[in-house]
Amino acid sequence: FVHVTNPQASPWAEWKVYNTGDGKIVLKADTNNYLARCNNCAPGAAYPDEAFVHVNDWHGKPWAQWSCVDVGGGKVALQSDSGHFLARCNNCVKSIYPDSGFVHPPTSTVGSWAQWTIVSKQNGESSDRCPAPTPPPVVPTPAPVVPTPCPVIPTPAPVVPTPPPSSRCCFKDGDVLSLRSDSGKFLGRCNNCISRGAYPDSAFVHVPEPKAAPWAQWKVFNTGDGKIVLQADSNNFLARCNNCAPTAAYPDEAFVHVSDWHGKSYAQWTCEDAGNGKISLKADTGRRLARCNNCLPGAYPDSAFVHSNSVSDPWAQWDIVSDNSNVGRCVAPTTLAPTTLTPTPTTTTKTPAPTTTTPAPTTTTPTPTTTTPAPTTTTKTPAPTTTTTTPAPTTTTQAPTTTTLTPTTATPATTQPGYDDPTDDTPSDDTPSDDTPSDDNTGY
Repeated sequence: FVHVTNPQASPWAEWKVYNTGDGKIVLKADTNNYLARCNNCAPGAAYPDEAFVHVNDWHGKPWAQWSCVDVGGGKVALQSDSGHFLARCNNCVKSIYPDSGFVHPPTSTVGSWAQWTIVSKQNGESSDRCPAPTPPPVVPTPAPVVPTPCPVIPTPAPVVPTPPPSSRCCFKDGDVLSLRSDSGKFLGRCNNCISRGAYPDSAFVHVPEPKAAPWAQWKVFNTGDGKIVLQADSNNFLARCNNCAPTAAYPDEAFVHVSDWHGKSYAQWTCEDAGNGKISLKADTGRRLARCNNCLPGAYPDSAFVHSNSVSDPWAQWDIVSDNSNVGRCVAPTTLAPTTLTPTPTTTTKTPAPTTTTPAPTTTTPTPTTTTPAPTTTTKTPAPTTTTTTPAPTTTTQAPTTTTLTPTTATPATTQPGYDDPTDDTPSDDTPSDDTPSDDNTGY
């Protein structure tokens, strides 16, 4: 549990660290047992993997071994053998303390609840700091002496700018499209699919093929202020509906219940280009329309909620599918005029080449010439400077799992289950993987 306020007087909050020899660590408690991931060891918990201190020998037990990940800012994250991270989880299991340790976030950057500051008893600050390597002394390389050649003015090649990729958020009034989710199924209107729902038509992600399903085809209209609305086959519009689905995991579910979108911001959507050929639809709350698995008792497991905080969430991204391949595509310029660089004029100085032929002596006094050959000067060229371009870092976001999440209470949560916002004690909707180790005594 995450419950100790002063570790100096609490030996149960102090851990001995040992290296496993393969880049991982183990954490030994004052009981001499080790911290480990335990699957289905806490009845009624919001997630299957809770942290227990039950392993007496970590050898050969990957669920008791942790990969330490530096997340920056002086903090670390601890990744288990399941790939998920140790994190604080608020009200995720019935106990005497509200905050318990679960292994449930798929990434270390999901929030501060999956990041830990190391405090050492010896120095009060982080004791895991690796010594910085001492750089080798820099020995300057003398610049080579190269005679200055006659400069040549190169003819620059024309520079043709690369046109930007076309956006997917340019619609014409009346465009018809279908929205395919990350599961491969399409968003559709679903009638009487939620028991005791506030309106008969809700939105589910349940249609495998939209061509023969008019309830999965949406007509797009522009609002005139940069937003769009989506009209279903019932002529009503897709909208955010607050507390309209009893026992839902989130308060805002998508319903198809608005007959006139004018003056109703909750039926208007901001289209965002996700940068990978997909789009995201942001509601008036700032959150995005997304697929949510087992987030309410309904006719299908995947319903549509307005709960995603990021356009990079795969479950909040939608493929536009239409008989017209140009639907949503913004027109990019087809031909760009080449840009020719004008070189800076360079002065050319010719150094006369020496001759090896000795002229025969003459009795005639040579007439002095008025042309004095330019002296041959050897100019030292400074050492070439090598510029190294560092490629921009590429971040891969793991796709969330679609394993069923069990909400902890019947009251709709206000944040994602498990991804604990410090000001919001509601479990995140992120789904852990279902690796099923047992505790140390019963085997893995």
